[in-house]
Amino acid sequence: MKFILGYRSQWSSIEKGFTTMSFTGMYPLFMKSGGKLDIGVNVISDKAGAFKTTDAALAIDYNKEIANDQNLCLSLMGGFAQKSLDATNLTFENQYVLGSYNASNPSNETTLNNKVSYPDVGFGLVWYMNPSRDISKLNAFAGVSGFHLNKPNQSFTGGKGILPVLMTYIGGIKILGEKKIDVSPNIRMTQQAGNTEMSAGVSVDYNLNDNMKVVVGAWYRRSDAIAFMIGIEHKSFTFGYSYDAVISSLSDVA
Repeated sequence: MKFILGYRSQWSSIEKGFTTMSFTGMYPLFMKSGGKLDIGVNVISDKAGAFKTTDAALAIDYNKEIANDQNLCLSLMGGFAQKSLDATNLTFENQYVLGSYNASNPSNETTLNNKVSYPDVGFGLVWYMNPSRDISKLNAFAGVSGFHLNKPNQSFTGGKGILPVLMTYIGGIKILGEKKIDVSPNIRMTQQAGNTEMSAGVSVDYNLNDNMKVVVGAWYRRSDAIAFMIGIEHKSFTFGYSYDAVISSLSDVA
């Protein structure tokens, strides 16, 4: 079994910036030689100003050994998302008359729905090889995932507001050191609606003993930020912290 809790704060210098909380759980339904079937659940709550998004998804994946120390895993995901808008504290230009604000003045804004809900469908496919340290000094992985495959409509006005398909591609290797240090360079690319984001970096494991290790890493996102991470793993528990140092013009408000 695996359980993951996540918390993210972004643009805290702006009133009511981004706040994200997430929960992920995975439970093995059955395991047999050369194969494993898991079921998982993922819940995300994201707040940004007057907007809030809640997304709950159920996933099932099958992991199959295709060769010695090589595996292929396919996951299918289906979920339901709801976006809501709290306009009670919003002010609009037309409500200001001669520099004075009056909430009773009409905003002349298009009538919006307070909530919009939609189903969401995705998948993930990953190949990985993980021979033990005494067999090989190299592990590797490569994968692809797709989200919003059904292109849901997320318009608050009842019009057309399609959420484009998001594709993610990952790859990396892990070099097992002779002593206590393992090095893992990796790369990630996401594409959505003609936009591409690239990030590349490396994480380093320092093995204190057989049950505990310290993990540090850094990644560069093109024209955006440098992300730093530090964490500790002890047997079945992992705790980590990351920070994005913005290097684009957004650094003025980040």
